Amino acid sequence: MNRAADIMSESFFFMAREDGKGFAMGISKDYTGFYGDLLDFAGRYGYIRPDYFGVKVLPVRFTTFWRFGDFYELISNNYGIEVERIGKREEMHGEYFFRKGEEEVYATLLEHPGWSGERIAKHLGTSRQRVLRLREKFSSEGLYDKKAIVDVKRMGYEVLLFVSWKTTPSAYDEMIEKMRAHPMPPVVFAASTPAEGFAIAIFKNFRESREITARLSAWVNPEKSMPEEPELMFLSIQDTRFTRYFEFGESVRNILKE
Repeated sequence: MNRAADIMSESFFFMAREDGKGFAMGISKDYTGFYGDLLDFAGRYGYIRPDYFGVKVLPVRFTTFWRFGDFYELISNNYGIEVERIGKREEMHGEYFFRKGEEEVYATLLEHPGWSGERIAKHLGTSRQRVLRLREKFSSEGLYDKKAIVDVKRMGYEVLLFVSWKTTPSAYDEMIEKMRAHPMPPVVFAASTPAEGFAIAIFKNFRESREITARLSAWVNPEKSMPEEPELMFLSIQDTRFTRYFEFGESVRNILKE
């Protein structure tokens, strides 16, 4: 399945797999082309049968992102220390428009998060002051945020959980309020609409994963808020290959190019 990474990397910002199963997340402006690429891949290479994988599509405009590759709670919980949190992203409405030349700076910032402003400026043929000013602008507008990406294998985590669910729209607001009132340190990504959602969490062991998912079920009252049982997929972190680990460079470059 190494060929899968070559074909799908432009749209996906997170991919994880072990032998026999896996999942990925991506962003796209064109649903038809995105899904068509998946079917074409499955048909041509035979690694994934079309009837063996599902695609969950959430319209970005109507989606709430409660966590986006956020490991701060996890680090704080793991080491028992307070970790400085970056300011909460302001919710943006409508479409964002870059001014001339801004998109290349933005794409480079995301593709090379470790580069200094001076190195980015040299790479793009612009000034260091301009790069730093735009980085501050993107950060204040919620478009750019540094995240703590950690080596979860070395931290002793063993279980990676992907969960997707359907929501009763009338119970959605109450469910979100309860979720926010009870922070879940293992959750590093979560997004949902009033109809459905999905999340990624990591645990020290399988027993811990069961205990926390049971606690979560008690908080959100699934009988009231979920019309059917959530779908769960467990992976062994020790056996999992992370083709992408919340990397946005290729995805952003693919979307910005004409």
